[in-house]
Amino acid sequence: MSGNTPGINAPTSQSLANYVMLAIVYGGILIYRKSGLKAKWYYYLLLGFVDVEANYLDVHAADRSQSGSSLINGDFLVVARATLYAVNNVSEVIFLSINLFGQRAIF
Repeated sequence: MSGNTPGINAPTSQSLANYVMLAIVYGGILIYRKSGLKAKWYYYLLLGFVDVEANYLDVHAADRSQSGSSLINGDFLVVARATLYAVNNVSEVIFLSINLFGQRAIF
């Protein structure tokens, strides 16, 4: 959690560290195999950014909703978090359906 330590934001740092490690490992594998990415690099960057921000809002919404003075502010953060998670999950499903079946799946 965020805690009271100034200058440390653990949720963002942890999520960002996970994505950096994934990029190093799987980027190295792709370079070794000489195979390209399935999508443009900025698409992966955008999905990672949305996920990191959703995790950030998740922690801060929990902090805000526990204190009575900013309960409404916490509720708005929960809605924003849910929206970011939904965008991220739907984008991943569409991306996987394009890669697996060669065309966009129609729901």
